[in-house]
Amino acid sequence: AFYFARKMMEPVNTLVAGTKEVADGNYDMRLPASSNDELGFLVQSFNIMTFRLQNADIEIRNSQKMLERQRLYLQTVLSSLSSGVMTFNNDCILQVYNDKASELLETDLQRFEGREVSLISARSDLFKQFLDQIKQYYVRCSKSFES
Repeated sequence: AFYFARKMMEPVNTLVAGTKEVADGNYDMRLPASSNDELGFLVQSFNIMTFRLQNADIEIRNSQKMLERQRLYLQTVLSSLSSGVMTFNNDCILQVYNDKASELLETDLQRFEGREVSLISARSDLFKQFLDQIKQYYVRCSKSFES
């Protein structure tokens, strides 16, 4: 009876071990096909799931590498410009800037990356003057400019 019970639990124990491996990030885990019953279907589904997870993980890593390359390229281009460049998102948050913008505005923009324009203008008179000059063109951020 114990022998048969162990034999019947083997595929379940294998599935449990495989699940722990996947939970630890081992997406190339594949389980041997055990049978053509419900448990075999579960093992087959597990293998399909881990295959898809592995492919998704590879795609994510490739996307991250591509984003990093694009970020470095953008950084290189911006640092070589003689003009100051700043970009803000729709919520008026400083996203990208170059050193020339910091220099022209006499403001360390690195301190304000990811922050709203009102915070920057509250700490820099020259930046506030700059915003006063351009705020008529940016309706979406006009409330932030007034702060």
